Amino acid sequence: MINIKFKRMMFFIALFFLLFLSSCYKVSQEEISFAGIEYNIKYYLNNKEVEINPNKYISGNEVVLPKLDVEGFEGWYFNSNFSGNEIKYLSIRSYGNKILYAKIIDKNANDLINNELFTSWTRLNDIIKTVNNNEGVTRGFNSIGTVKALVIPVDFSDYKAENDMKEVLETALFGSGYETGWESLKSYYQKSSYGKLTIDGFVTDVYHTNKRASYFAYQDNGEGINEIIKGALEYFDSSINYDEYDSDGDTYIDAIYLVYSHHVEYDSDSIWWAFTDQYFTKDYEYYDNVEANFYCFIGYDFLFEEPRSGAKIKYNCETFIHETGHLFGLDDYYDYDDSDYYNMGGLGGCDMMDNNVGDHNPYSKTILNWITPEVIDEASDINKIIKLRKFQDSGDAIILCKQCNNTFYDEYYILSFYTPDGLNKLEAGYGGLFSIPGVVLYHVSAAITDSEVASVWDMTKNNNASSKVKLIELIEADGKDNISRGGNSTNSDLFKLGEINSLKWSDGSDVNISISIETLDDNYCLIKFQ
Repeated sequence: MINIKFKRMMFFIALFFLLFLSSCYKVSQEEISFAGIEYNIKYYLNNKEVEINPNKYISGNEVVLPKLDVEGFEGWYFNSNFSGNEIKYLSIRSYGNKILYAKIIDKNANDLINNELFTSWTRLNDIIKTVNNNEGVTRGFNSIGTVKALVIPVDFSDYKAENDMKEVLETALFGSGYETGWESLKSYYQKSSYGKLTIDGFVTDVYHTNKRASYFAYQDNGEGINEIIKGALEYFDSSINYDEYDSDGDTYIDAIYLVYSHHVEYDSDSIWWAFTDQYFTKDYEYYDNVEANFYCFIGYDFLFEEPRSGAKIKYNCETFIHETGHLFGLDDYYDYDDSDYYNMGGLGGCDMMDNNVGDHNPYSKTILNWITPEVIDEASDINKIIKLRKFQDSGDAIILCKQCNNTFYDEYYILSFYTPDGLNKLEAGYGGLFSIPGVVLYHVSAAITDSEVASVWDMTKNNNASSKVKLIELIEADGKDNISRGGNSTNSDLFKLGEINSLKWSDGSDVNISISIETLDDNYCLIKFQ
């Protein structure tokens, strides 16, 4: 039986609350005018912007803010001093771009950033943990934060080290740009990473092998270099705490630079060259609870090479910088095999990981988490005009993808605004590096391989060294296709004002979005997508 009296009472109570709420809540004309508009959400941790989804919202829709699965997270606030109430969601009445600050208690916020917990799109640090059925691979240096290099000068009974070799290496690698005449290893990477990376280090005294150089050169499978590494680590074991050189806590020394006194031989079949590799042994060899792993074997003479431009500098760190790129997990972007005349090249020289010139390209900086490009989805993004400032200064870049899959290990085009200054200034106009401003366009095919992965350098299906499809290639604005025939990139390969036409995806289909450069001067350009 239904109680009619009770039912009537509940009706009047409900009516009272309805009238009360309607008198309290009035939708403003301002809220109505902004309904349905998309706005950005930015998240900050310890005054540093971090990448978290959702990073956009549409006014009129309630958005629940993400809870960070980290120790000490106390919620989001609109103020950096965490005053006011915790913000758990953006209500349907919210409008305008929002900035939110994470409150973390008893936790080092910088460590959270350095561990890359807030990367919304897959990058290198995410991939190395998941390949090989989640067993992962290792790399040398972390690309974010402060890392510490162990530098060991090495000489031989017939090639003695210069008396000031240690002091020169300290200045060339860890000094200032003023002291080197261009850039040190440290100053270069501080600039290239936009301050996200600092390479510190220690240079030991010269390790004297007391053997002729030929003794090490003629051993097979790198055993000669392995002998140097083991001998040097044992020799300095009593005076060095090697655990200090494991910045990521993976029980491996991040990176050992063996700088040899033998003259450099410009022959890829000689060990007296520059290369980066990994140290493997049958047995565990622990030094202060860590083992040797990644190393660079590099000639001291490289520091005294004259730049291609002929500029007079005191120490030239270009080769050291290139090899350090491998320690972060970057591969070579030049072709190892010149037998296929119509499938050579890649970047035409215009990159630090190609011809040892200039800055790193936007693809490299993206996977290393130094920049976050704006992503354009061919299927949904239309009628956008995006401003690109100098890539040297800003890290601005745009990715155009056919179907965005929340990973930078995919196929896409990536654009940036090149200028011949900053880290490009020394070699601008030489070695394939451009001498004028312009938009540089790359095609990236970076899908992860299905095969067994032996090292951090072979995680993608494609590479620039040997595969038919290039990992990254420069799109030539002049359409001459000189780079694929082994030529260097030239100024005519930069895009200027006007449309960028005839782009295709790897499956042969056309890029179904129009791209045009609307404005271009020495400082920025405007690019329209529609």
